[in-house]
Amino acid sequence: MHHVSRGVVDLDQILEEISKESAFSPADVLGVVTALTGRLQQHLGDGNIVDLGGLGRYKVGFKAKPLEGPTPATKQKQKSFTLIFNPAPA
Repeated sequence: MHHVSRGVVDLDQILEEISKESAFSPADVLGVVTALTGRLQQHLGDGNIVDLGGLGRYKVGFKAKPLEGPTPATKQKQKSFTLIFNPAPA
């Protein structure tokens, strides 16, 4: 069994939906989303796990080349960074 996508929902659609369900305009909602994105990036960059309650938990992971012997880790040894998302319990 595997997941089959039924399409893409973009930010504009979500902003409109939230706007219709609240007293906020799409621009107001976008302002909050933009501020949340900035705080999320800052805290992840500082090495924190960010728990957003019903939106799940986020943390940074990375892949690196193995070190040989007692050599110090360097930036050249890292391959890539990933964002790890753990959904909130249903």
